[in-house]
Amino acid sequence: MRIDQTHTALKKRRTNMRFLGRREQRIDARRSGQRRNNRTNENIQKSRIKVNLPVPSLKTARGQIQMGGHPNESKTLGKGLRLLQFAAAARRPLGVTDLAIKTHINKSTVFRLLRTLQKFHFVDQDLDGRYALSYGLFELVQDHFQGNDLVQVALEPLRQLQLKIPETVNLAVQRGDDRCIYLLSVPSPKSISRRASPVGASELLHCSALGKALLAFSGPGVLGKLLALPLKRFTSKTICEPAALRRELELVRRHGWSADLEESEPETRCVGAPIIGADGMATAAISVSMPAYRLPDSRLSSTGKLVMQAANLASERLAKLKWGASVS
Repeated sequence: MRIDQTHTALKKRRTNMRFLGRREQRIDARRSGQRRNNRTNENIQKSRIKVNLPVPSLKTARGQIQMGGHPNESKTLGKGLRLLQFAAAARRPLGVTDLAIKTHINKSTVFRLLRTLQKFHFVDQDLDGRYALSYGLFELVQDHFQGNDLVQVALEPLRQLQLKIPETVNLAVQRGDDRCIYLLSVPSPKSISRRASPVGASELLHCSALGKALLAFSGPGVLGKLLALPLKRFTSKTICEPAALRRELELVRRHGWSADLEESEPETRCVGAPIIGADGMATAAISVSMPAYRLPDSRLSSTGKLVMQAANLASERLAKLKWGASVS
């Protein structure tokens, strides 16, 4: 009897142990599943986190080319424009591989974008398969600026100025905090002269006659933004100290004209004056430029007065145009 009771007790114990074992297995399985689910949820959350990585860029003569994007921008158009920026900064033909590496754009995408840009004559391909900027871009810029009101009002004063001073004459407006861009540049009829600047080319404000004329007759905030930036030196005569530049601009305001005395380019001198808008501030500037030996210090004042007269005439024509009068 005792043996049967003992045997029965052992069977119940084994049954209970198997039940407990299966129960523990089910609990372990549930715990393991929960851990897997937790890991999956963590991975999903991590994938949703936006990581702010450094944005690659390229330093060029015209500033920084940023590689990042904005959610409301066209990514494809941005990539195409970035290719144009890098092609311009390189100043030499580049192959598809080089452009893909420099722009961090997929090689096949670069190829497709270049073919599209080539179709619209924005880039050309040479015999070696490399790409460079084409004339299409220059035509766009010229078509835009030749219809500009400022070009219309300044063309006749510049023509008259060039009759009095047969040198290269220029028209420019400020763009950005530290530059001005050329809207018009008419080369000198003389064989030895300062070359005309391409339409759309830029000049730094602090070391050019055009730039100084714009700065001197603009609001104080314009100069403040410029002086917050480092002033680049091009020659030993470039004014790079803020205090010295302020004194120079005070002279420009007093005389009504500005001068670049080999500050941006050796052996080249320029004299400029502002075109004043209805608000009393500089809207644009004109200048005359020539080899330094043809503009000695003794001729600066007389040249400055002639340039100022042409700028005043352009200001008058601009005012008439704003009132709807003809300036032809």
